[in-house]
Amino acid sequence: MKIRVKRYIAIILAIAMIISLSSNINYPVFAFEENDTPVSEDKSQSENTKDEADGEDDTEEEDESGEESKEKEEKEKKNEASDDDEETRSENTFGFTKKTIEAELCKDSDYEPLTEDMDEYAGEKNTRIVLKGVMPENAYAKAYPVEVAIDEKRVIAAYDISIFYINENEEEIVFQPADTDECDNIKVEIRNDAISEAIGNNGELSVYHAESEYATQDEFEKITEERMSEGSDKGISFEAESFSVYAIIDDSPALRTYEFYTLSDNEYQPYYFEMENGEMVCRQVIKEGDVLIVPQLPSYQTRTFAGWYIYDAENDSYSEEALDFNDIPEVTVTETVILRAVFENYVYAIFHEQFNGASSSWPVIEIRRAAVDAEGKGTIKISDVYATYNDSGDESVTTKLFKGWSFTNNGAEGNLDEIIEDDEIIIEENTDLYPVFDSVNWLSFQSGPVGSGATYIPAKYYYSSDYATYSDLAVPVRKGYEFLGWYTAEEDGTMVADAGLGIVNGIDEDGIRTENGKIILSEDITLYAHWAVSDTKYTVIIWKESIGDKVVKNGNSYAVESVNYDFAKSLTFEANTGSVKSVDDLYTYISMTNSLTDYGDYRYFYYSGAEGDGTDGSDGAITVASDGSSVINIYYRRYFAVYEMYDVKN
Repeated sequence: MKIRVKRYIAIILAIAMIISLSSNINYPVFAFEENDTPVSEDKSQSENTKDEADGEDDTEEEDESGEESKEKEEKEKKNEASDDDEETRSENTFGFTKKTIEAELCKDSDYEPLTEDMDEYAGEKNTRIVLKGVMPENAYAKAYPVEVAIDEKRVIAAYDISIFYINENEEEIVFQPADTDECDNIKVEIRNDAISEAIGNNGELSVYHAESEYATQDEFEKITEERMSEGSDKGISFEAESFSVYAIIDDSPALRTYEFYTLSDNEYQPYYFEMENGEMVCRQVIKEGDVLIVPQLPSYQTRTFAGWYIYDAENDSYSEEALDFNDIPEVTVTETVILRAVFENYVYAIFHEQFNGASSSWPVIEIRRAAVDAEGKGTIKISDVYATYNDSGDESVTTKLFKGWSFTNNGAEGNLDEIIEDDEIIIEENTDLYPVFDSVNWLSFQSGPVGSGATYIPAKYYYSSDYATYSDLAVPVRKGYEFLGWYTAEEDGTMVADAGLGIVNGIDEDGIRTENGKIILSEDITLYAHWAVSDTKYTVIIWKESIGDKVVKNGNSYAVESVNYDFAKSLTFEANTGSVKSVDDLYTYISMTNSLTDYGDYRYFYYSGAEGDGTDGSDGAITVASDGSSVINIYYRRYFAVYEMYDVKN
């Protein structure tokens, strides 16, 4: 390019010189360098210009090939340098700059942006995470809340924070300040409602760092932090050389502030009440283990105080039940709870006891209330309230029992036709309820003699208008006996229900009659179980004299020094319950003399004696017990022989 410019300049100068010579007029001549700046030449210089221009043509042409070669060489060097720069840029196409960015708050590790329609948004709507420092020009940050546990410390906020940039391949790359020399630590500022409240309560805040939300407690490291308390913009800041999980801990005890409000001119105003020290307050601050003092009960117009209810200002709603001051929830987080005094219009149900003749009154058992609805009606449950009848006589026998409630007072007997059948009543005004008692008859059951082991069946009562059916009866159990049915007497008597509890119809005796499978009582009745004996097991145990017993000489005779017995066999037999069995009855089964039987080898034994329960004065007899516990023990002695050896002398 330079060669061509010079050639054009030479031609222009030559033409200008010719014109100047032919006209004898002096003109200034301008030459343009590479920067296009005009340079003036005087007349003496112009006189030699033509000759120089004539010779320059040849010189320029000679140098052209050399200049082009030089230009090509320089271009190649330039390209090589450019390639080196390109290689460097491929590793890092951005520059570093000092900047401030705010992290985009996400739902979780999938980095789905946190939006107002998400449940998690409510707790993070005032969260701001700001990063300040030297970082890539196109850097941006994302963060999402995590749950971590650190040595039982109270974590009030925790986030996984990351910085990203886009490389030349349009890939998202994680950036860590510690990985480059261009960057120092980056300052992180975190603000949210929990941190702000903790700072406002002078909480003991600290920051912990770990590489992952799944890190163990030992892997969390405490770092230096600073508070930011400029006006209402409270937060915590720290410097970070790597970005992952940061948790903010409040080591101070959690505090719960209860604020009390009551109605005044149809608006809720702070409710001031007197503490034990005489101080007037409208709030109480407690930590775990503290007692919440119950304020003096407020009042409002003609309405009745219903209790202190937790008020949710955001949703303009109340808790379902009033706060129980004896059961305060654990204080695990620092928070403020608003309690509003709720007043209701109520209707009351007054439950009365049995009429008291001495005082001519109806004493009150219980009073229940119900808030009235828009129609002025209240609903009260009555089915779980009972009254007890007292006949001022033999209190061990109940002759009347509570049957229900009535709106009318008809004396101690009540009015059976006016008993309220529903579990609840709906009333519009205060209402008195009176007990209704009805005569009852008891149906008792005697399963067997005391100590016989027969099943106990509890007595049942029936109102005068009620009756018993087979489902009210039960089959008793008695070992060694077979149940025959229920009768009106302990012996003989009339069968009321058979062994299968089928009710016998047509009975009409004093206090009891049966019809259509019903037992109708007109007085207290006892039914008796009848039994038939059945076979019951009893046990025979055979003992044989021990082979180790020692035989000794006693004068001119021999005898066993001490008799011992070893268990030989246990045999089981059956007989009617209550029957008497003796050893004599066993002769058909066990031979008492030398014999070999199915029950053992007795060829070298003889019967020695037996033990039973002493029935009929016989040691070897028993009365077969119904529970199968009867036992006869039979003992056998061994025969023994003595051989005397003599030395015969000549």
